[in-house]
Amino acid sequence: MRNLLAFLAAVCLTVAGSGWYLGWYTVESAPAPQGKRSVNIEINTVKIGEDIKRGSEKLQDLLKDSKETTKAAEKKKPSADKESRVGARDDGGSELSEHH
Repeated sequence: MRNLLAFLAAVCLTVAGSGWYLGWYTVESAPAPQGKRSVNIEINTVKIGEDIKRGSEKLQDLLKDSKETTKAAEKKKPSADKESRVGARDDGGSELSEHH
């Protein structure tokens, strides 16, 4: 239970810090009547939406690139296995080679 609370606190602090850094919200403090302070929090929902959309597009691009890289590696893998056998010996002790 303690680990879950620590994790939630870390998530909250991360979102709060990165949100402030990215300009998702601003916090202003001003003097109020009778010696009190007034705190104003302004949330920029348009900026939040744009950043989330941009991040989503980048994530999709990364996943697409990852799939393409994986497919390219799989296509090269059989030829890599063939190259690794060059100079290897089979059960008869004769050397395998592509240059007979």
